[in-house]
Amino acid sequence: QITQKFITKVNAGLVISQKGYYGNSEIKNSGPTPPKVSKPTTYTIIWEVKNYFSDAKNTKVKAILPKNVSLTGQILPQNELANFSFDSVSREIVWSAGDILSGTGVIGDPMTLSFQISLTPDNSQKGSPAQLIGPVQVSGENQFTNITITAQDSAVTTALPDDFASSGGGIVQ
Repeated sequence: QITQKFITKVNAGLVISQKGYYGNSEIKNSGPTPPKVSKPTTYTIIWEVKNYFSDAKNTKVKAILPKNVSLTGQILPQNELANFSFDSVSREIVWSAGDILSGTGVIGDPMTLSFQISLTPDNSQKGSPAQLIGPVQVSGENQFTNITITAQDSAVTTALPDDFASSGGGIVQ
């Protein structure tokens, strides 16, 4: 009898969630809601990373800020400030989240980062929700397959579907 052993390595595990809030947030926001042209309104963006299967090394979370959105400098937890960067030319935000053990967010809490942004809508955005942040992507080196794995979540607009305290549908006035 001949037997042969096969190993199938599945390259999966990281999950990213991106949500936006005006109310329900540890960071206090201000400004008109729904937003008004030429008036700044602050919002909180929350990133949550979960890792279901294999440990991930050198994990990074990235997203692009639209032209009329800026960072205010508010970030939680504050010790992550050193791992958080913004490129003013490409407008890319990068959170270097480091190594994430398997089971993070499944058994115990996910890795979470909250940061505040400020939107000052222009006339071209009047009458519809404005984008607060582009789609987000997480990537990390899967330690079982030795391949970089990625996951994405969608952009966030002033419609704020996750913030039940928000009113007006996010339509720029």
